[in-house]
Amino acid sequence: MCKIIINQVKQFGCRIQGYEILDTLKGEILGMTETDIKKSIEKGELIYGLKMNHDAEELVLDEEGFCQTDIMVKTTLKSMKPLNNEEAAANVFFTLIGVKDSKDGRYELMNSRFGRSEVSIDKLMTLLEMGLIQGGCKLDGNGNLKLAKVFEDSIAKKESKPRKEIPADKKEAQAS
Repeated sequence: MCKIIINQVKQFGCRIQGYEILDTLKGEILGMTETDIKKSIEKGELIYGLKMNHDAEELVLDEEGFCQTDIMVKTTLKSMKPLNNEEAAANVFFTLIGVKDSKDGRYELMNSRFGRSEVSIDKLMTLLEMGLIQGGCKLDGNGNLKLAKVFEDSIAKKESKPRKEIPADKKEAQAS
């Protein structure tokens, strides 16, 4: 499947030590250094939330592709703060990691302390309005939900799957 950035980890609050990443295939949290991520991206592996700024050859938040507007920075074992919005009162952000059912509006989130939860569209919108979603979706200019391309593609793929037709003789048997 893919990997999704959850947290940035800094050593002594200044030098980036690496990133905490959710491996969606295994369901586990991995630690990766900047060098590991750069090599993975160059090999074509899917790592959502960061992209290469080819001019400076550095990692930057992927705001266009994954709607990654911020990231929680872990500076010590218990201390976390947002990278971009340092004045935010929150010490936990959420990342959209899956769409359970787009028709019923069920979405899967992971918070920056690795808790998973399934939420309704209403709760997701509330979290977005409060600025607590760091990636995977965002509000567009009209206040509507905009999902990252990876989730839009997965919904389109699910909706385009042909449904199994029930043979006519079995339909008749079920109707009787």
